[in-house]
Amino acid sequence: MDDDRPYGYEVSLKIEHSSLHPAFVTAALAMEPKVAWAVGEPRRDRHGAVVSGVREQSYWLHSFGQGSDDLTPFLLEIVSRLEPHATFLRELRATGGRPQLFIGYFIDAPNTHVALDPDLMARCAALGMHLHFDIYA
Repeated sequence: MDDDRPYGYEVSLKIEHSSLHPAFVTAALAMEPKVAWAVGEPRRDRHGAVVSGVREQSYWLHSFGQGSDDLTPFLLEIVSRLEPHATFLRELRATGGRPQLFIGYFIDAPNTHVALDPDLMARCAALGMHLHFDIYA
C-alpha cells in the first residue's frame, strides 16, 4: 500500500464454468492464468498436495496486478483490454460461466469509499461481467 493512501487493491479476471477447460480460456483471451484447474481434476491444497475429492467446476484466474492510485482508471484500462473479447465473455456467461473482475481492496483506515463510474459499470455489463469486491481491513 502507498504510504499516502489509506487503501490498495489487486484486480484479477476470474472465470468459473461447469465444463469449459481452462486451456480454452487461456487461448481465447491470450492471457496466462495465475491459477487454473479443470472440472474433474483432483483437489489440491495450497502446497499442491492431493486432497480428497475432485474439482466440481473449472476455474481460471489472471492477475492484472496491484495499485494504490484511483481504482476507476485502473479498471477502465482492464475493461479496454477485455472488450476485444466481448463475444467470448458473453458466450461464456450464456453457457453458465461466471466471468468477473475480482477486486481485492485493502484498507488501512477507519473508513474509505469506492465510487464506480457509470461508464465503467455499463462497459462491464456489456461484457456480461460481475464486479466482485473482497474488502480487507
